[in-house]
Amino acid sequence: MGPALCAAVRKTIERYGMVAGGQGVLVALSGGADSVALLRVLLDLSGTLGFWVAAAHLNHGLRPDAERDERFCAELAATFQVPFRASRLPPGALARAKGGVEEAGRRARYRFLASVARELGCERVATGHTRDDQVETFLLRLLRGACKPGLAGILPVRPDGVVRPLIEVSRSQVVAFLAERGLQWVEDSSNTDLRFARNRIRQQLVPLLLELQPRAAEHIAACAADLARTAEAEEAMACELLDRYLAPDGGLCLQRMRPLPLEARQLVVRAWLRRTRGHLRRVGRRHIEALAGAQEGWGTVLPGGWRVAVEGGKLSLRAVDQDAPPPACCSLECGGEVRFGPWRLRASAPVPWAPAQRFPASLCEAVFDAEQVGRGFLVRSWRPGDRLRPLGLGGSSRKLSDVFIDRKVPRRLRARWPIVEVRGEIAWVPGLVRGEMARVTSATRQAIAVLAERSARA
Repeated sequence: MGPALCAAVRKTIERYGMVAGGQGVLVALSGGADSVALLRVLLDLSGTLGFWVAAAHLNHGLRPDAERDERFCAELAATFQVPFRASRLPPGALARAKGGVEEAGRRARYRFLASVARELGCERVATGHTRDDQVETFLLRLLRGACKPGLAGILPVRPDGVVRPLIEVSRSQVVAFLAERGLQWVEDSSNTDLRFARNRIRQQLVPLLLELQPRAAEHIAACAADLARTAEAEEAMACELLDRYLAPDGGLCLQRMRPLPLEARQLVVRAWLRRTRGHLRRVGRRHIEALAGAQEGWGTVLPGGWRVAVEGGKLSLRAVDQDAPPPACCSLECGGEVRFGPWRLRASAPVPWAPAQRFPASLCEAVFDAEQVGRGFLVRSWRPGDRLRPLGLGGSSRKLSDVFIDRKVPRRLRARWPIVEVRGEIAWVPGLVRGEMARVTSATRQAIAVLAERSARA
């Protein structure tokens, strides 16, 4: 089983282009069977494929066994002689989070892994998801009423660099591999708790399906993989259409979308929700269908406390609980990020710039001359009388209030819209206009890229 499992994982890595030679792979090590096998297999393959391996463990502090698991992972990493990082969440951190403890824990884990990957210089983060996880996720989403894209399941490679090398092997293969190698692992006591829907699917529904069809797991995983490929193509099409029908204030021009086929409208609505909410958790088929067919004056509240309504031919989305007012101003340092009301702005570190490089296609992205920017930007609220020199107008200035009016930004959103300054001059208003200040030129040697994302909370 050892060589067979390594060969299967290698085939998966090469099929999806998961890792390139010279790259670092950070293994999310929980101490469970899947993650232990993942670490060992990647170490076995690292010499042949030319990558290197590190490991990290996050102690959520939720279970009595949490301290034991952390010690086990540290000892295993030392035995395998791989770089290792561990961290613990503050007591009660997940209990205070929105969206449930399980979801909050997942978000915290991925934030921690991304942070460690940056620290160690790892280009990839590998998790121990197997084919069994794919099957359980598919069934869980199906029972919750997910529409077709939501049934795509677990992606082998995520856009943020997370990879799943074990996604095409079963949990039984993993356990057999560990037994053959004489490797130990720790059991998560919560995996047997039938209060959790996933555990009921694993222990009750899947065994019944396997009785009816011994290859049921294989067939379901193949279906999920096919849907993932279809969803990827549809997502690209939906994002292209979304840019055509997106209003400057973040709303979706539903009235203009009426000529589109129903399925295309649903795909665009789904892409809009993903972009504005940041995720599609707890949004099912019935929600997408209702939004795509909504008429003027219609409104409802989506799971998670988001109010959606049709106003002036546009779908608008806002949080039921209003955000706190944004700060009067804050600093955005190079390589950092800030939140400004419903916006999140992320600035890259200075990178080399060549005249042949392409400029951002969206006004929610901008590049700046690093030398002019210096250490960072000032992000502040709009002030009456604000003016800027729009890019391409030869240095002529214009009132920012006129820009808001031309782009049909509602008054209620203007005070919460971020204004980005460089050395006291407005350089950019995300999503609306780029100024002349700190623009890149043929003399630019280094540039800073800034991405602005709006959650549509108003």
